[in-house]
Amino acid sequence: MTNLKSFLRRLQTLWRSEQLHNEIAEEMRFHIDQRAADNIQRGMPPAEARKEAERRFGGVARIQEQSYELRSAGWIESFVQDVVYGSRLLRRTPGFTLAAVLTLALGIGASTAMFSILYSMLLRPLPYPQPEKLVSLAEKHISAASRGPVSAANFYDWKDQSRAFSSVAAYTGWSLNMTGTDTPERLKGALVSPELFDVLGVLPVRGRTFMPDEDQSAKSDVAVVSRKLWDRVFGPKAQLDGQSVVLNGTRTSIIGIMPADFAFPSREIEVWVPLSLSSKNRQNREGKWLNVIGRIRPGANIAQLRDSMNVIAQRLQQSYPGTNAGWGVDVVPLHENQTGRLRSRILTLFAAVTLLLLIACSNVAGLWLTRSIRRRREFAIRAAIGAGRSRIVRQLLTESLLLSLAAGTCGLALGYWVIQIVRGTILNTLPANPEIVMDSRVLAFGLMLSLSTVVVFELTAFLKIGRTVRARFQIDWTPVVGGIPSRAFICVAGRRGLADKKLRPAGFGKSRI
Repeated sequence: MTNLKSFLRRLQTLWRSEQLHNEIAEEMRFHIDQRAADNIQRGMPPAEARKEAERRFGGVARIQEQSYELRSAGWIESFVQDVVYGSRLLRRTPGFTLAAVLTLALGIGASTAMFSILYSMLLRPLPYPQPEKLVSLAEKHISAASRGPVSAANFYDWKDQSRAFSSVAAYTGWSLNMTGTDTPERLKGALVSPELFDVLGVLPVRGRTFMPDEDQSAKSDVAVVSRKLWDRVFGPKAQLDGQSVVLNGTRTSIIGIMPADFAFPSREIEVWVPLSLSSKNRQNREGKWLNVIGRIRPGANIAQLRDSMNVIAQRLQQSYPGTNAGWGVDVVPLHENQTGRLRSRILTLFAAVTLLLLIACSNVAGLWLTRSIRRRREFAIRAAIGAGRSRIVRQLLTESLLLSLAAGTCGLALGYWVIQIVRGTILNTLPANPEIVMDSRVLAFGLMLSLSTVVVFELTAFLKIGRTVRARFQIDWTPVVGGIPSRAFICVAGRRGLADKKLRPAGFGKSRI
């Protein structure tokens, strides 16, 4: 608490700097007057007593500066001065500032948008309970490199024989016509086995999902719809009971409404109806058209599931050699299955935009270096009158920070715009239900990119001008002071002495030059 009060007290000096200087000067005069009075009491003449008091007291300007630094928020004040000065310099060179900000904003914006897509598609877990337990199953022939859909008969055999699942489900895409409403529509739907929603662990916001007996052809006139479809057709406040639509000519009752963020297998899907296979289709092993997902039972892992499915596949090969010979089961995590085809493309695009950012940084670093070289005279003069190397570097750091933050702000705005375009165009066609947003992680990534450019600029400028600052006076003085460098040195040294004498009593020490 004491440290906080001290910090707040120091912070107040930002608004009362002149008052604090006056208070310190008054305090110094008081102490000198007291010593002078003591000297007069000892018998010294007033003028001599005053001079002796000042001599014994020490350097007044130095003590004033030290007292001010102890009582003030010195580093904050210096930073504010750097910000004001840096902003003024950037405004004086609008061409450089605009070119640098726009170049960096393009690189930062593209990288931020691509990181948002990469994180949403490849890094973020699926939006289901215990997503690591979800797997995708497919048939794979020993002579083929890719996996494929599953026959209905094999699916039901897997479902009945495997003990490594807590539940397993099948689904396939389906296009259908919806009538019986004010506006007929062509919809994207999915035929699903009743266990699909249990596998995913998602409950409807209203109503229910399918019962096991509703997978039979005679009882399949029910449907679950998306929240978007429900609000569009019936309105968000409509009652669920008794609502129905006509799907492909069949009157179908709506029994449930899924959450607004539920999108399986993709965001295009707006209605789910039971698979409802006939007995003949359930026994068909030749037609392979189903997608299968499962949830691993508690206590089991994917390796145990693979072993179990391999045993079942071998058993089916022996029982049905005409259709199952050479066919095995491929088991992969559901997240990997939904993003595997896009992984290489996303990583390639991310590498491309990263290269774009590096090119942007390289171009702006060149501009920044040229600008810094042109300011060598300024740096040398500041060094000559007492500014240390760290003080000059801090000024450059502040300027590069201002430039990078401006570029970062514009880049984040550009990235947000790109994300909105992606969401409005290709998002519905992407698998895995990605929610591509500019969340805290994406903002942190954009901020990190902005700050990393500060390091690039600062190192570039420091490595180039460091020798000039260290040398202090090694600069071409011909346009300013004619003659040999030694005369320039004498002139600068004399001016520095005069500056010290004039500025130090006013509180302008090295820290404020």
